[in-house]
Amino acid sequence: MRFPSLFSVLFVSLILLTDHSFAQDFEVDPLQKKIYSTIEQVLPSVVAVSSGGSTFSGVIVSSEGYVLSAGHAISPGNSYRILMSDGRRLQAKGLGADGQSDCALLKIENASGLPYAEMGDSSELKTHQPCLSISHPGGYNRSRGPVIRFGHIVRPIANRQGMVQSTALMEPGDSGGALFDLDGSVVAIHSRIGRSMDRNYEVPVNKFREYWDDLNEQNSLAISRVPGLPKLGFQCENVEGNDDVIVLSVVSGGVTQKAGLQVKDIISSINGETIESTSQLRKALVTARENELAQITLIVRRDKQVMELDVPYFEAAKGKKQQQATPLEARFLKPMPELKNFSLQFSELESKLDDQCVAITSRSGDKTLDIRGTLIADTDLVVSKSSRVGDQPTIKVAGNSIPLKIVARDQSNDLILLRRPSKNPTGVRWNIKPSSKQSLGRFLITPDPQGEGRVSVWSSRAFSSRKRVSKGYLGVILSNNDDRGAVLQEINQGAARDAGIKEGDVITNMNGTPIKGRSDLLKFLAKTDPNNFIQAKIRRGDQVLEKSITLGNPPVQGNHVAEKMDKSGRRDGFSKVISHDADLHPEECGGPLFDWQGNLIGLNIARNSRVRSYALTPSVVQTFINNNR
Repeated sequence: MRFPSLFSVLFVSLILLTDHSFAQDFEVDPLQKKIYSTIEQVLPSVVAVSSGGSTFSGVIVSSEGYVLSAGHAISPGNSYRILMSDGRRLQAKGLGADGQSDCALLKIENASGLPYAEMGDSSELKTHQPCLSISHPGGYNRSRGPVIRFGHIVRPIANRQGMVQSTALMEPGDSGGALFDLDGSVVAIHSRIGRSMDRNYEVPVNKFREYWDDLNEQNSLAISRVPGLPKLGFQCENVEGNDDVIVLSVVSGGVTQKAGLQVKDIISSINGETIESTSQLRKALVTARENELAQITLIVRRDKQVMELDVPYFEAAKGKKQQQATPLEARFLKPMPELKNFSLQFSELESKLDDQCVAITSRSGDKTLDIRGTLIADTDLVVSKSSRVGDQPTIKVAGNSIPLKIVARDQSNDLILLRRPSKNPTGVRWNIKPSSKQSLGRFLITPDPQGEGRVSVWSSRAFSSRKRVSKGYLGVILSNNDDRGAVLQEINQGAARDAGIKEGDVITNMNGTPIKGRSDLLKFLAKTDPNNFIQAKIRRGDQVLEKSITLGNPPVQGNHVAEKMDKSGRRDGFSKVISHDADLHPEECGGPLFDWQGNLIGLNIARNSRVRSYALTPSVVQTFINNNR
């Protein structure tokens, strides 16, 4: 395998910030430019890996087509499709994978002239060092492209497995994706997450270097081939129901085969230590390596015989070939303590921008809804997120509640236009021309009229967000089609039960839409946002009833920690959005999104997932305003 030379960009001067920037000593411009150059350098090497309907991430690290990924995602010997950022689709084979270290290696077939990123040295990582994540959360989307997140190292060694902990967010689909330092080197591979947003755990890239020979073999790493230990050439497992460890296979020509080990042998001890499980076997092998033993002695049972086998050990370990790390450049690899509370570096600009947004409160049945709104310059209009605005909306001005009048709603993009009694004292202008500035990796600011705001980075190209999960949920099981209407066979936990609807009821109308059967109701719910307030007509025996229903969200499927966080009820199905990595709460949507120089970027419309917050592009918002003002 060949590693490329390190690409770096040297800035010979620091550019002073404009009046729109912040006044603190920390200068963002050099950091911003370095992020741009790093993204441009490494983006072509980032890939999605697809097999059997599931998609995860990876990174190419050689022109010969070696791809690093996560051990829990790869099965050795399986075929995979590699989806490149430029749209190419290539075939690859799974090589070695290890669930304990979570390392895996693939090899692209017939590779030639592929883009690749350099493997760095994870032992050099430092707390508060900046880093970039680039991968495919939520699956491959060519129009969106890979998703970029910015963060810093929390702990270079975070747990017993030696994982790296960072603030670069992860979720399903990110597994196997790359964490880069700002010189464009792969320093870790995405592995798992915890509940809090800063618990993102990565396999340090030096693990891949250490285990490189093992990973190049098309097999799961067995207990007898623990990465970093000699290849003893056998596989074994625990015997169910007793404390025996049995040999499953012996590699022809391996050191244990030459020593006389055979299939079905029971390993009783190593160097006098009793072996009753594979975990004890692993510990004994590690101890032998640490003690630099030239050989180990196995006591095995074969039928009714007890045999002693001497196996060469330490010399094989010393001769193990490992990939060598390339020395790292110091520039932009030093700790930046400012990243711990990064939003404070933009506080002066945020305090000016938060005058452009307001907090809106409204009612939906017995619930109080809170959401942000964006003031429109030179008008009395406010634009916000429709599904979070119910009846009697108000804003607070100088401690007084000011009523808002609903002007129009746009269900397709979840927008609402409201009017206040007087002209806005300030506001944003949506009729802006698209910026020609670098977008991916650009620092963004979500102002907060009641707090310090949030800083994120521009994570993706603008794309159309398909409606996949944002559908109204009743919590019912329907009977087969019936020309009387939608017959409710079962009532589960959800909106229908909360509204007092019963089994056997027949829904005939939803918000003025006739419901003639099962399919009509399913179509209505599919296009209706969660949390919408619905007036339903129902037949119950000889009675005709009207019910007010507040729809809910479909229940969360699966127990993954990424599904436990609070996301927007309406979170997809938008005509054109960009993704950014702000840790927005659902009630923090509806307000404007700016870049770090004060340029308007869009309107925050949804918290889609653990990683992705969505903002509608200015043209979408402006069209809605022009059509309804």
